[in-house]
Amino acid sequence: MMKYYKSVIERVLTERTAYLTARIKIIEEKMLPELLSIKEVTDFLGVGETTFWRMRKAGLIPEYMLGAQTYFKPHEIVNCLVRTN
Repeated sequence: MMKYYKSVIERVLTERTAYLTARIKIIEEKMLPELLSIKEVTDFLGVGETTFWRMRKAGLIPEYMLGAQTYFKPHEIVNCLVRTN
């Protein structure tokens, strides 16, 4: 009987965690600006323009063009970050 309650609690916690994580992501995306310039992204990441250019050319960060200007979506930049530990 105790195993049953533990499994129910674990399932409910897993479902609620997934739901809350999705809701937080939606809220964060609404709070961030729609598009960032190259300068804004390099400031955000703390890297130089040359390093950022290499990241772009390697296909690590999706980019969007409007005329001759290149822009980036903040949530996609955050998703590209890799956890190291």
